[in-house]
Amino acid sequence: MSKKKKKIVVGKVIVAKAIGIFILYIGKLRFVINRSIRKGKKNNSKKENQLVIHQSFIYSMTRVRRGYIARKRRKKSCLSRQGAHSKLTRTIAQQKRRALVSAQRDRDRKKRDFRRLWITRINAVIRKKGLYSSSSYSKFINDLRKRQSLLNRKILAQIAILNRNCLYMI
Repeated sequence: MSKKKKKIVVGKVIVAKAIGIFILYIGKLRFVINRSIRKGKKNNSKKENQLVIHQSFIYSMTRVRRGYIARKRRKKSCLSRQGAHSKLTRTIAQQKRRALVSAQRDRDRKKRDFRRLWITRINAVIRKKGLYSSSSYSKFINDLRKRQSLLNRKILAQIAILNRNCLYMI
């Protein structure tokens, strides 16, 4: 091989040991290096031991990655985000996971928050009127349980806001 060919920078080398073929990627061209070693015969001639380089029959077909469809799917899920959260694949995946975790957490928190709101509304109406000696929500709920009333806190809160007189009758 000449000195010029030795100076070629090889980007990627794929080795297939069993076949004895090396595939070199130089720029966009693909070359197959075939080692011509014959089994059985020991011939030390330079031609047989040299690496024979010839252009591959698979000329320079560009690699088609299936990135378009995946990119489209990811972009659709992150339309409302800005910066790296809408551009970079890894950040998109992290944000998606984080959003799902937040959604699950907030669904659970929503139940607690509404129950707290209903209790606050009922308590405010009871204290304002002074129905009980200590005017407390807990005594009111205890009395409802003793009477085996089937009204839950949500219904009681709606009654407390919309029709207070009805709550006083309960």
